[in-house]
Amino acid sequence: NGYHYGTTLGLSAMLATQEHFSAGIAYNRAPVSDNGEARVRAQGIHGAAEALALGARWFDDDWYLATTLAAMRNHEATDQGTYFDGAGWELYAQYRLRGPWWVTGGGNWLEPARDQSQAGDYRIRFGLVGLRYSLREFERYLYCNLRLEDSRNQDGKLADHALTIGARWAF
Repeated sequence: NGYHYGTTLGLSAMLATQEHFSAGIAYNRAPVSDNGEARVRAQGIHGAAEALALGARWFDDDWYLATTLAAMRNHEATDQGTYFDGAGWELYAQYRLRGPWWVTGGGNWLEPARDQSQAGDYRIRFGLVGLRYSLREFERYLYCNLRLEDSRNQDGKLADHALTIGARWAF
């Protein structure tokens, strides 16, 4: 609060090598104006916020697989607002079982770098399994997901598993 990002630079590119494959890269850099204040440094911010992401996806009419890798500096924060440098990975997959029924799954991993002791025990690690009923492919569907957690907050407390039931309705 009370501090601002400077002029931000963002670059991205995507390459589609086949009809059912694409890969991309994205980079963002935003200088943080800390005015030399210790409070900003105490939150873990030391220089510009930077993020580099690499992603790829493979798909067909009956399945989809995507993954993203990311490296970040001063970009992510713990549940207590402490910024850290770290890396992350995400995986998502879906497969058509029959007709409008799809099974979904994936996972997410994000951890501070080893030298980021100010982040405490913070980490994001979870798996996701779900079932979807498509009313109109990806525009309208009903879903149910189970999130299996191994994440921890900055103090080391484990996150709770979660069941999500919902609907997506694009107009």
